Amino acid sequence: MDRTIETVRRFAGSEFQGEFECFQSFCTLRVAMRVDPDGFDSKADAQKYLRNARGLAWRASRNPYACSKWRLRCALFSISPRVHNAFYALYAAISGKAIG
Repeated sequence: MDRTIETVRRFAGSEFQGEFECFQSFCTLRVAMRVDPDGFDSKADAQKYLRNARGLAWRASRNPYACSKWRLRCALFSISPRVHNAFYALYAAISGKAIG
């Protein structure tokens, strides 16, 4: 995923930086919320990945290019991935659908 994101970054150029940051954050959040930390080679690698994902989510939560639902999701994920995932699962169960 990181190589794909880098390819998109090269083509996006600086004029689309805000939109690209949202794209990168959303892709990372969607993967990070499903990542099993035990699948990493080391606990340190898992923590580093989640720390990076939380940082990207925090920046996206303040990005005006993101809609209010995504800003809220990103803010919640940046505070606590576990709480985010619990709320996301509850929303999906109640509504019968999941957001992005």
